[in-house]
Amino acid sequence: MDHRLNTLDKKNIADILSLTPLQEGFLYHYLRDPSGTNYFEQLSLTISGPIQLHLFQNAWNILIQSNEMLRTLFRWDKINEPVQIILKEHSFKPLFIDLSSYPPHEQQQQLQQIKQNDTQQPFDLQQIPFRVTLCRLSPQSHIIIISNHHILYDGWSNGIILKEFLQVYEELSHSSTIPSTLPVLQKTHFKIFIKYSRDILAQTQEVQQFWKTYLAQFDSPTRLPLKKPASAQHESIGETTQSAKYKLQLPHTFALQIDSFCTQNKITPASLFYTAWGILLQKYTNSEDVLFGTVVSGRPPQIPNVEEIVGLFINTLPLRLNTTQAHPCTILQLLNLIHNQASQRDPYQVTPLYSIQDYLPHISNEALFDSIIAVENYPLDSRYLMKGASLSVQSYSFVESTHYDLTLNILLFSQLEILFGYHTHTFDPSTIEQIAQHFANILQFLIQAPHKIG
Repeated sequence: MDHRLNTLDKKNIADILSLTPLQEGFLYHYLRDPSGTNYFEQLSLTISGPIQLHLFQNAWNILIQSNEMLRTLFRWDKINEPVQIILKEHSFKPLFIDLSSYPPHEQQQQLQQIKQNDTQQPFDLQQIPFRVTLCRLSPQSHIIIISNHHILYDGWSNGIILKEFLQVYEELSHSSTIPSTLPVLQKTHFKIFIKYSRDILAQTQEVQQFWKTYLAQFDSPTRLPLKKPASAQHESIGETTQSAKYKLQLPHTFALQIDSFCTQNKITPASLFYTAWGILLQKYTNSEDVLFGTVVSGRPPQIPNVEEIVGLFINTLPLRLNTTQAHPCTILQLLNLIHNQASQRDPYQVTPLYSIQDYLPHISNEALFDSIIAVENYPLDSRYLMKGASLSVQSYSFVESTHYDLTLNILLFSQLEILFGYHTHTFDPSTIEQIAQHFANILQFLIQAPHKIG
């Protein structure tokens, strides 16, 4: 037994759970570099309206009591397998920084420094890896910085957290007496998902058969070219900035065209983006058989109210574009092929990536791919906010990093943005800009010439 378990008040332990496969993966990368920033996440919200500090703190404590993953920490030493420990209660105190006395340009400089300092402050997973900072710009303008390690929850959970915080704060602000607590929301426990995942994976033969068939005759990992020479990568690994982002914001008219095209042809926008990335990889690698990672939501409808649970449900699964034996087909047929492939994976979407790699013994000791795509449509826009509320979200920004060389985050909100996250020791900024432009060109070609032979 981990001696640090003994430092916890056993009366304050609500549950002890095993980790999901993806949580195990995040823990693995954390233990390799505890001071690193892989899977650190930071959501910054520009809030309009007055914020009372005592209500702000009360609202977060109520939210934490309603969402068990916000009072969860981890242990792994001297035990058979790592666990996550859910505390019954966790007293939470946000950090408050008053910038209202600074002129606007200095406020922005201070904010930038605060955010940067926050990203450089790694989490200790043996403590709850979640914190909130409130920066006051004026009585009517604030910045809320919500930071967490990805091991706690996924992107969809951000929308749940934001929606519930604003609802709770609004209710507190209209109370004649300020309660220290509100009725806690009764939610399905995260352990139901853990059990569901284990039950699926227990069907070993069926799971193995699917992935072995899907990856049959795939013989070589897909690696993005255009990287820096190995010597240059080695020299720059010690640099302060290890990751960077390039934002490609597509014109609103283009976003409307994509939406209309997908609706008309009964495919998901994700299928369109997956196909475009697969074609790009085929051209860059000069191969007709390529593989890349896709982030799936992993929220099974069989679990009651799964859309309201804060937790880590996502998984990264391989998606394959293989045209080696395909007869000449149109772009639309290729899109439908990818759409169907993505749907066929659904029953097996909890499969750990390391298990999938084991089904390819000749390359199981290598990563199958070095690029992943995440299509984000979690609720952060105005549709999920209350009309007439005292607080409103004016804008937001999001920072995260992964261990993959290149991550595409496609944001499907009020506008279409594609964020290319990359390691600076692997790619030059000009290379990423080139890849981004090629990707946009392929997207445009797909929707303008769906009946051409691919």
